[in-house]
Amino acid sequence: MLGRNGESSMDSTPLRPKDTNQQKLRSPSRANEHVWNLSFPILLALVLTSCTADPQTPNLESESTQFLLSRVSNPQIDSILQRNGFSSPEYITDVKSTGMALINLRGSGPKCLLLTCGSNLDRWKNGQPGFDPLLFEFSSDLQLKPIPEAAGIPALRWTSSCAAADLDADGDDDLLLTGLDGSLLLENVDGRFRPVIDSGIITSSWCTSAAFADLDLDGDLDIFICRYLDFPFEAPPVNGEEWSCLWENQPVLCGPRGLPANSDLVFENLGNWRFADRTADWGFDKATPGYGLAVTAMNMFGDAHPEIIVANDSTPNHLWTRREDGTWLEDGLLAGLGVDQDGQEQAGMGIALAGIYPPNGLDVVITNFERESVNLYVNEGSGTYRDIATSTGISNLTRSALSWGIGIADFNLDGLADIMISNGHVYPQANSAPVSPGYGQFDQLLLGIQDNDKKLRFESAKSMIQNPKRHVGRGLILADLDDDGDVDAISSTLNGAPQIYRNNSNPRSNELLTSVVIKLDQPGNNRQGIGSLVKVIDANPPLSLPVLRQSSFQSSGVASVIFPLKTMPNENQIQVIWPNGTTENFPVTSSTMTLKKGSGQKP
Repeated sequence: MLGRNGESSMDSTPLRPKDTNQQKLRSPSRANEHVWNLSFPILLALVLTSCTADPQTPNLESESTQFLLSRVSNPQIDSILQRNGFSSPEYITDVKSTGMALINLRGSGPKCLLLTCGSNLDRWKNGQPGFDPLLFEFSSDLQLKPIPEAAGIPALRWTSSCAAADLDADGDDDLLLTGLDGSLLLENVDGRFRPVIDSGIITSSWCTSAAFADLDLDGDLDIFICRYLDFPFEAPPVNGEEWSCLWENQPVLCGPRGLPANSDLVFENLGNWRFADRTADWGFDKATPGYGLAVTAMNMFGDAHPEIIVANDSTPNHLWTRREDGTWLEDGLLAGLGVDQDGQEQAGMGIALAGIYPPNGLDVVITNFERESVNLYVNEGSGTYRDIATSTGISNLTRSALSWGIGIADFNLDGLADIMISNGHVYPQANSAPVSPGYGQFDQLLLGIQDNDKKLRFESAKSMIQNPKRHVGRGLILADLDDDGDVDAISSTLNGAPQIYRNNSNPRSNELLTSVVIKLDQPGNNRQGIGSLVKVIDANPPLSLPVLRQSSFQSSGVASVIFPLKTMPNENQIQVIWPNGTTENFPVTSSTMTLKKGSGQKP
């Protein structure tokens, strides 16, 4: 349908006022506040149930009220194997190549899940291609149907990751594959992928995450590619041979320290599927190389151009800002993003952004190695950040885990930011280390809560995840997989099956909860408005979310955001700051909306 200002809505589901007499899914501490509102018979029933029920077998009939997230499990999903390296990792190349993307394959219809697979040293030395990628189509009940031949997506010699975006604005997703021996751009033609010949994207060494963003504000999407290190395939380091190959007095795989890091790469989009390497021209070769693992690009400070944040393993993180002459400056240490609150470099793995603490713009979370905790960098304005992970409870909750993919969203639709993390170790020896949670680890959901001073803190929601399972987690994507108006999740697994989490908030059928899913549409080849910032006007507390395809770790999500709404939905207004800095306001008219640039009102 069309709104009053001409914006289109992809879902004509009418909005409903919230029923304030019902209670929604809450964090464990907030749920206790409402127990005494229940009648005595109901309390008695609950007590009896808790005494007799098997805690390992939740009552499926009450699943949506007992658990916020439910892990979807069946033989077909559990048999999926995203392969990389040897089953027991021997080299650092064995532990990272687990790319993941949600793809719009045909311009409309179900979402598709791409899992890229790597290779191993034997195949590499024999000149064989890597393991075949896996492509699936989601059904409405979150089952996965394999797509034959992965719709033409090839296996590189050693695929590392993938990045998806609609490069030609034709409504379906195109694809970039990164690898340890070159990268490949793929055009989507009627639901099949074909290589782009002479794209100009020429890479060497180990490329990891990549991100599409309009870096020069000319209306199309450029590419930033992280590079990790040069791996000596002909003479790989032997476990335990050097100081960096020991952990907890055990010989383990070597790296990254002791192996040469490489500068990241930047390619300008010239149009017509042609790109030019601007790494040197734009100054990206001037910084000290880091072991790059994750990247996202977004306007962080309200100036004319986006910034680029790179999570580096065992070296300071990078923050790139654009100068007036068109070159870029690496400023991570001075900005406060390079190291943690104690001034220490860490093993940066994944990145997520959101406007959690207003009014200074987007804040940053970065995942790290075991015993380093997740960082929460609050934006202090004037181009600086401060790590407040300890004071918000995040350090205590995440210090023991080895974390990779990460995302920020409002899972329980209470207006507060929540954080989800994909966890898993790199050393199988972690199973025999008393100080470690092990090789396979549980994913984490941290719910935002407000203390008595209205300050945002985080607490574990472990008890609100049904059927959790240890796995060697890597990438993470947050998206509304079943189109019911809440945020679901996918956590990829090294040499295992993806962990799919269904959100049980289900605002489309729950009279208490009302949400809106926002997508964007603008002219030009950045049709989805990647790099825009969206918020609900006058929301209390305020939360702003960026429209991105790439963040987390080696993961490519969807260009949409989800917000809860006020008691009277028609009073809500959505504000969009587009990539070029222009701002528009839009009335909320349906539960899923595509907002067209130029059809809103100036604030």
